[in-house]
Amino acid sequence: MRMSRFHTKKLWMISLLFLLFFGTACSKGGNESTDASESNTNDGAEVEELPEIDMDQPITLKMNDWRGEEVFNEAIKGPVEEAFPNVTLELIPIMPYKDSFEEQFASGNIPDIVMGPDFRYIPVIKEVDLAYDMTELIEKYGFENIDRFDQNFLDHIRAFSESKEELWGIPYMHNKAALHYNKDIFDLFSVDYPTDDMTYDEVIELAAKVTGERSGTYYTGMVMPSPDRYLFPPLGITLVNADTDEPQFTTIPEIKDILETYKKVNEFQQGDPLHGDGAIDQFIAEQTLAMVPMYFLGLDWTGLLEAQEQGMNWDIVTFPKWKDQGDVSAFSDGYWVGVTSASEHKEQAFKVIEFLLSNEQVAHKIRYPEESVYTDELFFSMAEDIRNPLLADKNMESLYKYPAPPAPDGRSKYEEIAKTVLSEQLNEFLTSDIDVNTFLRELQEETEIRIKDAQAQQ
Repeated sequence: MRMSRFHTKKLWMISLLFLLFFGTACSKGGNESTDASESNTNDGAEVEELPEIDMDQPITLKMNDWRGEEVFNEAIKGPVEEAFPNVTLELIPIMPYKDSFEEQFASGNIPDIVMGPDFRYIPVIKEVDLAYDMTELIEKYGFENIDRFDQNFLDHIRAFSESKEELWGIPYMHNKAALHYNKDIFDLFSVDYPTDDMTYDEVIELAAKVTGERSGTYYTGMVMPSPDRYLFPPLGITLVNADTDEPQFTTIPEIKDILETYKKVNEFQQGDPLHGDGAIDQFIAEQTLAMVPMYFLGLDWTGLLEAQEQGMNWDIVTFPKWKDQGDVSAFSDGYWVGVTSASEHKEQAFKVIEFLLSNEQVAHKIRYPEESVYTDELFFSMAEDIRNPLLADKNMESLYKYPAPPAPDGRSKYEEIAKTVLSEQLNEFLTSDIDVNTFLRELQEETEIRIKDAQAQQ
C-alpha cells in the first residue's frame, strides 16, 4: 500500500496520537481507557520528534470557496483563526474553474489553499499551475489522521498525476451514494423492499414489479444514475486511455453492457427519459418513482426530510452492483483540499488543512456523520449528536459498507471530455431506434474530434 512510505519511521508515533485521543474521548465513561492509554505512552521506546510548523508569525492565507461568505466564515475561517490567532484567512469566492482562477490571477489574487467539490476539478489546478505534491510535507511533519482515510481515495487523487504518485489534494468530505426507495410504492404493489448487495439485474427485476398504473397514477420502478459519475468507477473503467489519450467507447465491452442496461431501464418510464439528478422531483415531490440510485438525498436542501415529515416513507440500501463488480462502493468522490504551488506559506497552509481534518472540525462542518472522510467507530462515537433524528431508523450503514473502488492505473486529462459527450448524447440514444454499436461509434468519433480540438488549443 502506497501510504506505508509515509510511516516507515513514524508509524508508531501516529498510533500513539490515536491512542491519546481515544483515551481522552472515552474518559467520561470511566478510567479504563485512560489508564490503558497512559500505560502505552510509558513504554520504553523513544518517540522520534517531528518538527513543528511555526504558526506564531502573522500571515495571511487565501482560500477559494464557492459556498458563500457565511458558510466560509462559519465552517472554515472562524475555527481556523480561533485556533491560530496569527493567521488571517481570506476568501476567494470562486469555484475551481480554470477561467475563474485566471481572472483572480490577473488581479494578483492567488490562493494558498485550494478546494474543490469533487475530483473532476483536480486536473484544473494542474492546468493553472497550482498543483503541489503534499507528500513531502506529510513525510516531514506527519499528518495525524492520514491512516484513517480510505486509501483508495488517496490513490484516486494520485492517479491524476503523470507519475501516479503525487498527492495534489486530501479528501475533505466524502460523497456517499445509495439506492433510495419509496416503501409506500412497494406496499401499493405488494412487493418486498430491496435489500443490500443487490445487482443491477436484481434491481431491474424488482423495478418491473413496481412499474405500472394504480388508481390512475403511473409509477416508475427505477431510473439509472447519472452517466458521468457512478457507472464506470466500480469496474475500474475510464473512457479515455490514460497513456494514449484515445477514447475507449468501442474497445471496452463493459461500456456496451452498461449502455444496454441504461436503455432497458429507460423502458420503465413514460415521457422524456429521466436519470440521476433529473429524477429527484419524481422521487420526492411527485412520489411516483419507486427507486433512484444516486448521492445520498437525506439532506435538508433536497426536500426529502421535509417530505418525510409530511408522511413519505423511504429508506436506502447499497448502490446496485454490476455482475463483475467487487465489494466496492459506487464511486470515490467528494470535497478535497490542497496546498498550492504558488503559496509562500506552504507549511502553514498544510497545518491549516490538518486542523480542518481533525475529528472536531470534521464533525463541525459535515451535515450527517457518514459524510465524514472517517467512517470508524472512533469518529461516529463523537459525531452521533449531529445526526438528524429523522435518519435514526434509516439504513445508514449502507452508505459506508464498502470502500471506494480502486483507482485506475491513470487518468487522461481528457476524461471529462468523454463524459461530457456521453451525457450530451445519451437521451437521443435512449429515445431513438439507434443500436448500441452505432451509438458507441458515434461517441468514439465525437470524442476524438473534441480531444483533437483541445490539443490544438494548447
